[in-house]
Amino acid sequence: MSTRDTPTTYSAEEAARIKEMADRPDASLVCPRCNTPLIRLTPTDARGAVMQEVSCPNCHRCIILRP
Repeated sequence: MSTRDTPTTYSAEEAARIKEMADRPDASLVCPRCNTPLIRLTPTDARGAVMQEVSCPNCHRCIILRP
């Protein structure tokens, strides 16, 4: 994947599973599609709302979470 590629989003069911994992502080985040450990980017402030991108390095899907 190049820096110009746009990652694909997860389905609603997959996104819900990731959000459930992220809500548990001791849980590791794993891609529900390919079972690869997910990468959490540094949270950023987007107009007063803190957001964090979580992406899969294997299947190139991502989700934006509010930590």
